[in-house]
Amino acid sequence: MTLMIRLTRLLSADLHALMDRLEEPHALLAQAQREMEETLATDRARLAQLERDGEQIECERGRLDEALRACETELDLCFAEGNDVLARKVLKRRLQSEAQLLELDHEHQQFATQARALRERIEREAQALAEVATEAERLHARARDNNVAARPGVAGASVSDEAVELALLAARRARGLAS
Repeated sequence: MTLMIRLTRLLSADLHALMDRLEEPHALLAQAQREMEETLATDRARLAQLERDGEQIECERGRLDEALRACETELDLCFAEGNDVLARKVLKRRLQSEAQLLELDHEHQQFATQARALRERIEREAQALAEVATEAERLHARARDNNVAARPGVAGASVSDEAVELALLAARRARGLAS
């Protein structure tokens, strides 16, 4: 049983090491960056829609304000002529407009709250995206530097001591010198 547990752990460790090598940090970071950009674009589109809805509410509010002013003028006329039946109808319209105006104000307040929260979230997302982009550039530069250092004949390339010893032995053998 102990042998099976050890084999399982060994295979698991090897599998994890393989997965670590397959998951390149810059590839994962690039994917995260793409996902963050998509989320940011979606949130910006949602904010634009909220702002358009807010503008429509403002237009509707302006229309209701105009209707209320018209009701006041009509009421003055009704009272001047002593027409209470018509005045009741105008008052009903005025009360309906005032109720709609209250609903619009409440709706506008909700839109403003949502838009404010969304703007704050967009700002946080944009900052996080900038940090990820900076990290991605840093990883890309490091990978580029590692590629330059790994090329043979490039100035500043590191050579291991073992490689030097092997080259020494090969050079001696090629010249017929014994070690």
